[in-house]
Amino acid sequence: MVNQGPVAGPAVTVISRHLLAQKALKDLMMFYTRDGV
Repeated sequence: MVNQGPVAGPAVTVISRHLLAQKALKDLMMFYTRDGV
């Protein structure tokens, strides 16, 4: 990804963190539903 100034860095960090959190949440939900059933 091309760095486009001072805003690009934090934006990429926030987006990647958001995607990571989303994946973790999905994994957690799958784990709990599988465990519950």
